[in-house]
Amino acid sequence: MNQRRTETVVLVPGMYSPRLTMQPLASRLRKHGYKTLVFSNRYLLRTPLQNGQRLVAFLKATPGDTIHLVGHSLGGVVILHALKLNADAPPADQFAGGKVVLIGSPVRGNALARKLVARPMVGWILGRSVKDGLLGPSPDELNHRDTGVICGSSPRGLAALVYKPTETNDGLVMLSETRLDQAKDSVCIPQSHALMLFSKLSTDLTLQFLQHGRFVAK
Repeated sequence: MNQRRTETVVLVPGMYSPRLTMQPLASRLRKHGYKTLVFSNRYLLRTPLQNGQRLVAFLKATPGDTIHLVGHSLGGVVILHALKLNADAPPADQFAGGKVVLIGSPVRGNALARKLVARPMVGWILGRSVKDGLLGPSPDELNHRDTGVICGSSPRGLAALVYKPTETNDGLVMLSETRLDQAKDSVCIPQSHALMLFSKLSTDLTLQFLQHGRFVAK
């Protein structure tokens, strides 16, 4: 009798997002049969590249037949660094075989971060996330993984009070900043940057991509 293959989803949070912020999404994924783990993204003390190195080690120590990756905001940038670092993995490697979903990830860099960096009095809040990260662009080596991109179109939140991009955005990240040329599919939903993590629509779309390699209903 064949045993059911184990599929694990590793969730990578963004800046100022404690592990608890990933729990609503993790809980919904578990209800659909996925095991879930949350990676600790040390954005204040480590660059996205350094966190990518940590993520590679974390993934290699993670059990399971297939490992998918879901990243929110800066977490998606960390994932792209990890994929590039693991580019030489054999096709059968469990790390190389799963799918990737990026949610509100500024893979092209972020205009708001650039504004903050230019003001040392406030730029410190970005920690070490600027180098190899928020100034962009991120690596585009996807290691043959099907990758889906979800962005938001609802400019709400505290940042929206002082930051008003001229194009579609989620309050922090613009649509153009989330574009990944090699992504297999992309979709924009009426959610703000933070609330995308708690949206049932985000969860449904993430599940669709993990199961089908595309967003079935847009």
